[in-house]
Amino acid sequence: MMNTTFFEEETMTRQEVYEDLLLRRDQLERKAIDYQIEYTQEFGEQICANFEIKLECIKKKKAISYCRRRQNRGLAVDTEKMEAEIEKEMKLYYVELKDMLKSYHSLGQNIKKLGFGLMRLPKQNDVIDVEQVKAMVDRFMDAGFTYFDTAWAYAGSEDAIRQALVERYPRESFQLATKLAAWIKCNTADEAKAQ
Repeated sequence: MMNTTFFEEETMTRQEVYEDLLLRRDQLERKAIDYQIEYTQEFGEQICANFEIKLECIKKKKAISYCRRRQNRGLAVDTEKMEAEIEKEMKLYYVELKDMLKSYHSLGQNIKKLGFGLMRLPKQNDVIDVEQVKAMVDRFMDAGFTYFDTAWAYAGSEDAIRQALVERYPRESFQLATKLAAWIKCNTADEAKAQ
């Protein structure tokens, strides 16, 4: 038996316990995203500037290394060849910097702090009412919100959100997160832990 303040295990079904744990996890994930956004907004510019300085240092070290190699072999330094070699080696660093800058400039600016959780969707005759979900998605998007959260365990929600959102809105207009439990197809706790 688990000891927790979020639910009373003896009075809840196994599914209810699982749903409570998923809700708590989602709350913590949202809080972590909020902290990451705040951190990036506060320090992102300085982080990117520091990384640019590091790139210049790396570039200079590579130039020194190139010159030493040539000198140790008794060869003259070919500046054009050195610069071409360094630029080739630096490409991955520049991609990383570009990604950092893109992340800094976009993080938190396009995602509002309210997300649409898809754990419990409206049903009609025990089947998710996709038309009602479409209306809910439309209202959510019209209000300027763009973050949706689903999971394999939210029975039918991935298919419903595909119909209500993915097939009806441009991909760049929303953020969609889904989750898959690591323990799926495990028969014992030990099998799940081994994954």
